[in-house]
Amino acid sequence: FGEVVCKSTAWDTAAARAQPDISLGDSLVMTSLRADHFHQGFTGLLEQLTIVGELSEEMYRARLTQLQNSVDALMFVIEDTNLQRIVGVGTLLIEHKFIHSAGRCGHIEDIVVDTSQRGRGLGKKMVTHLNEVARRTGCYKAILNCTKQ
Repeated sequence: FGEVVCKSTAWDTAAARAQPDISLGDSLVMTSLRADHFHQGFTGLLEQLTIVGELSEEMYRARLTQLQNSVDALMFVIEDTNLQRIVGVGTLLIEHKFIHSAGRCGHIEDIVVDTSQRGRGLGKKMVTHLNEVARRTGCYKAILNCTKQ
């Protein structure tokens, strides 16, 4: 990352959400989370990572609106456009700090790839993308914590 410190940046989270889908080949695209992803296996994929609990479509849409209106949270998915299924997920949360000249620190979380797609490097592509988004939105570093699973 170097010492990239931005109190504000032209390439903000809105620009990150608005970028075009990224083709990963084999009918896979990385894109921002959308409302229709609820019916494409989004919650089932998250359940491969952790307990989701009760999440109605109404609750999903309300949380999605909060995320879309936030300047501090971005969620991306990998979608199989042939199957219309979500096969990967990742989140970037941005923390505002006093250190590094009131800089920003990115936290990469909730990385999961569907069991049927593991071993293809999709998780690595998601983390690389989130790391780049963190850098471009002015984060001086991005942190990824993992469990042994």
